[in-house]
Amino acid sequence: MQKFLQYCLSFTFLLLLVSAKVNAQDPGDFLKVGANDAELLVSQYMEPLVVGLGMGMSNGWYNTAKPHNTLGFDITVSFHGVLIPENKRFFTFDPDLYQNTSLAPGSTTDQGPTIFGPGNSDLELRYTVTEENTGNTVSGTFTTPGGIGMEDYVGFNMIPAPVVQGSIGVIKNTEVIIRYVPKIEVDNFAFDQIGFGIKHDIFQWVPVLSRLPIDVSALFAYTKLNNVYDISDAGIDGSGQTSSFGVDTWNAQLLVSKKLAILTFYGGLGYSNIKSDLAINGTYTFEDENDPNNTVTVEDPVDFTYKTSGMRGTLGFRLKLGVFTWHTDYTFQEYNIFSTGFGISFR
Repeated sequence: MQKFLQYCLSFTFLLLLVSAKVNAQDPGDFLKVGANDAELLVSQYMEPLVVGLGMGMSNGWYNTAKPHNTLGFDITVSFHGVLIPENKRFFTFDPDLYQNTSLAPGSTTDQGPTIFGPGNSDLELRYTVTEENTGNTVSGTFTTPGGIGMEDYVGFNMIPAPVVQGSIGVIKNTEVIIRYVPKIEVDNFAFDQIGFGIKHDIFQWVPVLSRLPIDVSALFAYTKLNNVYDISDAGIDGSGQTSSFGVDTWNAQLLVSKKLAILTFYGGLGYSNIKSDLAINGTYTFEDENDPNNTVTVEDPVDFTYKTSGMRGTLGFRLKLGVFTWHTDYTFQEYNIFSTGFGISFR
């Protein structure tokens, strides 16, 4: 079981990191432009991945509004497909926002692919960077990296986000939900996750409403995850080179469900808040395009926080045969999510 969890929960990050490394022309070029400009370029390029993963990790906390009876429990594995909006395939380069970087002479576009854009880029940039400590100045031009080109192969862009969780019923029609993954290390990659949720039947406190043939509950859920990736094999001179990504997300929802024999139809409406942190740490040394003896070193070039929040709504159904369950739902928000999963459930 431990190996299964490792493979499931590492799959998303390893797939995207490997895809980006193989298909992008040279993501390290972003770091050549100095810390301030690099942070902005990387944040625009990576935004759909970082924000989308945050939304995926905040999803899938329920497949019914009815809490477990006391000591009833379930173990559920869900697979979330976070759909990347079409307008997140490209970012616009605005030279007014940059200190050291501009469009290269003869560049034909100011649009560059994000990580979920096409595999090739036409955005050409020119940079001139002076290192404060040494006074060295380097300059050059480069074409921004392409994306992983997923849409070219499957017709859409999606982030797979598997989640494993367990739930147990406690007192007063209340259910506690736990997500926990101890630190997993695979090659140069490390990942850990913790999350908890509380689902509580609110109709039980209103006698008139408790007679209605539906279940209505309130849900609050929180998730925190971290991952660190050693990027020292990227071929850039320097030391201590790592990239890290973290998510803190919470959501509060009102849940409604109706059971009809072996089918349960459910929905949720609420609000979610997501904070995602992206950092690239270490030192990175780059040569001048025309004089390899002239170099500058960039230290800890990226430390950026994405914040997003808003309303979300979910509709879905669950099939229960004995103790086995299968569910499917769709969540409507900035990045829509299709989810499906299976589990075992004892009331």
